[in-house]
Amino acid sequence: MTFHPALEELERHARANLGVIHRQHALAAGVSDRTIVRLVASGHWTKIHTNTFVPRPVPLSWETLLRAACVEGGETTVAAGRAALRLLEFPRYAKADLEVASPKNLRLNGVRCRKLRGMRPEDIVWIKGIPARRFEPTLLELCGDPSERMFCGALLDEALRRKLTHLRWLYRTCSVYGKRGRRGTRLFRHLVMQRDAETALTDSELESYFRRMSKLLSHKLLLHHVVRDEHGKHISEVDFAIPELQIAIPLNGYDPHSMRSTWDKDHRIYVLLQNQGWEVLPFTYWQVRNDLAWVLGQIEIAISQRSVNEIGQQLAGSVNRTG
Repeated sequence: MTFHPALEELERHARANLGVIHRQHALAAGVSDRTIVRLVASGHWTKIHTNTFVPRPVPLSWETLLRAACVEGGETTVAAGRAALRLLEFPRYAKADLEVASPKNLRLNGVRCRKLRGMRPEDIVWIKGIPARRFEPTLLELCGDPSERMFCGALLDEALRRKLTHLRWLYRTCSVYGKRGRRGTRLFRHLVMQRDAETALTDSELESYFRRMSKLLSHKLLLHHVVRDEHGKHISEVDFAIPELQIAIPLNGYDPHSMRSTWDKDHRIYVLLQNQGWEVLPFTYWQVRNDLAWVLGQIEIAISQRSVNEIGQQLAGSVNRTG
């Protein structure tokens, strides 16, 4: 049987894509529908779905079949749910079935297809050559599944240990997807807030260095502390904080904070924090790296002043009660 001269190049390109060929790619390469039918009939290609094929001798592995489902669904179709966790190599999901999510109404043989609207590009990652939903929104979905709820805490701990996520992405997921009334939101928020600051992953070299040096202080600093107003509305997540004394310590590296819009946003947040009774002590990369003694000294002064004020308020309160 004589094949199209572009076939070899097409199949070589497909093998770099887990062996999956889409009908449109084949047509664009000059392979006709009639030739595709002959390739499938001869066993040279295996038809997976209506428009996706795998050439011989590519093995039909679980990953290849998952990639074929994503290719069949189009650019907006990604591995989701337990399939996404299997890609991330969580042992509990080592035998997960094929599962994809898409804004379209898909029906694929042997694949669980879910319609998912509002999926953001930043929530899609590529794992082993397959587009998949990020860990954080996937965990939020599992928190709403009664059969999975009991395992979500251990799953989050493992993800933090393996550096698959960090608190900022988890809090972002809370704000973007954790709407009131959504199933699993309460458990997801509880799991995130339960994680001790000591297990939190630093987002920059600056935070990592300052976290080690802050152990010299008289009070323990919490990393990535979320501040809310009296109504529970989110105000900001500060890099470091002493919540019991209402001291917030933002660390500003030059690059991420040099834009005027970012600088303006940061100072608006400082004003909101101060209006809620917080003392804000912002420091720069240069100050932390080159004048750490001064930085720690300023924090200790704030700690002393706040501690004295707190004791004074307690004494005044006791006097008023006895009077």
